[in-house]
Amino acid sequence: MALAQGNVTKTKYVVEVTPGTTPAAALTILPVKTSNINASKTTVTSQEIRSDRATADLILAIGSSAGDIGFELSFTDYTDFLESALGGTKSTLVALVATDISAASADNSYNSVAAAFSTANISVGMWIKVKGFATAANNGISKVVSITTSKIVVSHKTLVNEAIGPSVTVNSQSIRNGAVKKTFTIEKEYPDLTTTFSNHKGMLVNTATINASSGAIVEGTFGFIGRDSNWTTTTVGTGADITPAATPIMSATANAGSVFIDGVLLSGTYAKSINLSLNNNARALDAIGNAYPIDVNLGSLNASVALQLFFNSSTEIAKFLAGTAISLSWSFFDSAGNYIVVDLPWAKYSTATVSAASLNSDTMSDLNLTALLSPTLGYMIQISILPA
Repeated sequence: MALAQGNVTKTKYVVEVTPGTTPAAALTILPVKTSNINASKTTVTSQEIRSDRATADLILAIGSSAGDIGFELSFTDYTDFLESALGGTKSTLVALVATDISAASADNSYNSVAAAFSTANISVGMWIKVKGFATAANNGISKVVSITTSKIVVSHKTLVNEAIGPSVTVNSQSIRNGAVKKTFTIEKEYPDLTTTFSNHKGMLVNTATINASSGAIVEGTFGFIGRDSNWTTTTVGTGADITPAATPIMSATANAGSVFIDGVLLSGTYAKSINLSLNNNARALDAIGNAYPIDVNLGSLNASVALQLFFNSSTEIAKFLAGTAISLSWSFFDSAGNYIVVDLPWAKYSTATVSAASLNSDTMSDLNLTALLSPTLGYMIQISILPA
């Protein structure tokens, strides 16, 4: 008799059109580090008084599916789950290619002779990735400060003058926090048992983390809350499984980009770790006559960051004491040139401490931030997915 092995278990998913209903579609294999999605049920013990002192029964109160998936960050494999975590949807892909775009240092802008930006789906607050300029300083990622049909003013990068001529590409796509409920059917297949599958429907991302620490792979978790669960002898997918994109795994050593506070590159010190945490405060709705929740609803989004710096200045401590709002952004990239950028345009420090001095130790500053709604940009967190 075969015994199931964890290292051959497959975790697969499909996006649901109707929450709790698996569509007739192929499942996508999800690269995971851990997969702990399980059915659960709440039971109530009978309180019947019996002379033989026996317990009369154990009654099902409500069932549900819940659990978490651990992952190592790569470029596109987890985009669907980031949408669910933020309650947002991907913006229209920006894929502009033109030979009439120049760069100007005077106002730190990209300029189009033919007003090509009018139909490029670029908006204020977006991060863009530019390539093709002969001058390296004009290529790379930056944040849009303002845009007209012929001019994009950017921040987080210093441009130099360059005339039109080269074929320049501008790419962008982003997810901002919203109130869209995106759910999944998640299936676990046990290939060494050949006919054993567990599937979980109506799965909504309730919590998410992305953690980057020096000397380690960038990793995280998605915590789910859902509806019903079943064990079956065949897959719920239709057709062959979809293989995930073969994009490199990112590390905090080789693939972590710059950290910006208030649009200024963190300089004079270094970050030891930066960890993002999201919580949707989701709740399962149980109703009379239903053994499983009838739905899962989103609550308010809490987004926070724990940032640890080697201490060299009291500047950020002073912002904490004054209750000053800041902006914070950081990025990850892979060897192919794909970028993921996390952007909090308006945040405040909830705590800020400096470690006590001790023998043979480094003094560290531990900063915790809470993301807030930006009064100018209208969102509290944005994750940009910038293709090479």
